[in-house]
Amino acid sequence: GAVLETIALNRIAIGWNGTSVAATTDPDANPLGQDVNKGWIQYLRDHAAANIVSSGDKVAGKVTVGPGGDFATLDALAWDARQNLPSWARGRTDLVVVTGSQLLHDKYFPLINKDETPTEQIARDLIMSSKRLGNMQASEVPFFPEDALLITPLKNLSIYYQDGKRRRAMIEEPHYDRVADYQSSNEGYVIEDTDLAFFVENITVLDKDGDGQVDA
Repeated sequence: GAVLETIALNRIAIGWNGTSVAATTDPDANPLGQDVNKGWIQYLRDHAAANIVSSGDKVAGKVTVGPGGDFATLDALAWDARQNLPSWARGRTDLVVVTGSQLLHDKYFPLINKDETPTEQIARDLIMSSKRLGNMQASEVPFFPEDALLITPLKNLSIYYQDGKRRRAMIEEPHYDRVADYQSSNEGYVIEDTDLAFFVENITVLDKDGDGQVDA
């Protein structure tokens, strides 16, 4: 169970962070598997770079959210990003906003970090029970870049593997008092329809004065 869970988490980490395929990987320099395989985001860079936004109009190299920023709220950013999908795709009910924990924290922390009356607390709890961005379900996933979001149906993200190419060896290592479990397989990360994927990175949430990042 622990081995399978670790393999699954490693696949997810590579899917969001993988940029290259090295003959000999370096886990110390690339703890998120950046050199193990090309992941979904890199697939989008390679095959549909126009579906990636890395900079806004206000600050070079940043998409700013908050007072004086490119967008007033994260909801506005997500809503505007969805408009970059083809017109026939914008109304799909399976679109989600894939993101890490930090952007959701930036949106919802001010909501819960204050004392409320009992009725307002109930309303707040209802909002928190179904986190959304831009009127789409927010899907918080591990190892996703904390300053980014991806709009796509989850079923649009695939991992392909080559039949008969999975290898496993279990080797006794008595000098370490352990058994080493070596596993490998030939796999590829694919976005099935790049028209259904739009990625925004370098998102910076400004503080109430519009001159820095939220410190909460």
